[in-house]
Amino acid sequence: MLAKIHAGETAGNSEQKIEFRPTSAFAHTALPEIKTITLVDREQSNSSVIVDSNYVIKILRRITSGVHPEVEIGRFLADVVHFANAPALLGTVELVEGENRSALAVVHAFIDNQGDAWTITGASLDRLIDEQRLLPNEAVAEATEIGTLQQRMRQIGRVPPNCIWPCQPQRYRRLRAGADSAADTARWTEYAVSRAHAVFRLIEHNLKTFDEAVAPLARRLLDHRTAIGAHLESGWERDL
Repeated sequence: MLAKIHAGETAGNSEQKIEFRPTSAFAHTALPEIKTITLVDREQSNSSVIVDSNYVIKILRRITSGVHPEVEIGRFLADVVHFANAPALLGTVELVEGENRSALAVVHAFIDNQGDAWTITGASLDRLIDEQRLLPNEAVAEATEIGTLQQRMRQIGRVPPNCIWPCQPQRYRRLRAGADSAADTARWTEYAVSRAHAVFRLIEHNLKTFDEAVAPLARRLLDHRTAIGAHLESGWERDL
């Protein structure tokens, strides 16, 4: 797969084909000999492997038609504005059927680290749920773990530009420099609100299947669906 992406190959015919496409960061470097491949053994919505501590190949398990945001944003940062404070997108694999495109896999530069946001956030949410079970409704907003999660999100948004993780304010400015800000913000907000309502419907549909410990928390979340939707609609532009 890496070799095909590096070479920019295409397989198939005019009606259905698979495009292997590198970004400039990958196409202009030599492809080294591959010696080790390590499976990323974590719960996530894709299958990932680390290649020689240089590349992360992510194979998407849920395939949807349309431009994948990881491909769209990754190529913009890598090829248009050459943003250096994020793991570089090196290449993509997409299924092309006429005018429709579906992302199959993406390749990023691997950055060594001591952990990942998925594991840290998952552990924090587990602690939050345990804490919520012991608190009355009026004390939820004061829960220790909620404050910890909010502080972590604020900190990520203020990361200095010389760190390895993306500097969010810089990245947003770069993204907005190449976008129709008003139209894109409206589209992103509409999508976020739509996804939130879809989650609420899913929770409501499955409420009777939840165990006794989880059901009260789910009902509490549903009780706040209007406020959550209003916050998304009013806060998106401010946060950017």
